[in-house]
Amino acid sequence: PVAVRLVLQRATSSRILLNADSSVEAWVETGAAIVAYVSFTAEMERCAKPEQVRRIEQAVRAMLHFPLMTHGQWGDGQKTLSALALCVAACQHGGRQPGVVSFVLVPQASLSCKIRPDGRGASYRALADKEAGAALYASFVRALQAACTAALSAAGLGVAPNHAEQATAHEEELQRKRLAALGPPDEFF
Repeated sequence: PVAVRLVLQRATSSRILLNADSSVEAWVETGAAIVAYVSFTAEMERCAKPEQVRRIEQAVRAMLHFPLMTHGQWGDGQKTLSALALCVAACQHGGRQPGVVSFVLVPQASLSCKIRPDGRGASYRALADKEAGAALYASFVRALQAACTAALSAAGLGVAPNHAEQATAHEEELQRKRLAALGPPDEFF
């Protein structure tokens, strides 16, 4: 049974709107990127913790080593490389810093849905519940960060910057702004 569903998309650049449904929007731009849509099924939720870790690490390895990227334009005859190989090669030969390839992770529940037989909607019974899915997604992000850091260190390129700390600080700032935008409760009634 499938526990993790992963759809990968190559992008030469991307521009992403974060927090579109809030008063604090931010546009983020990347260069070359792998856009990964990830979903966890109820099967994953039923697995023991060590098995969950193994399956997440397996999905991360597949994402890092799948030959989807090129140095140039798609279809120009150049050999496709994995995102990890492209990043390591760029750092070793071009003197560029780690981060030449970005990973844009999108939690995507619809990867685990089934279209109802009557064609009038979708069934999400195979999907992990919301809290478990959020915890599994956080584990996936940590596993990806650890795998990238280990690969760059093994290649003698040092350690990649800790984007998790930057993201956490950014989220805390956004939360402060959201709370500041709220008025006192007595103004709502």
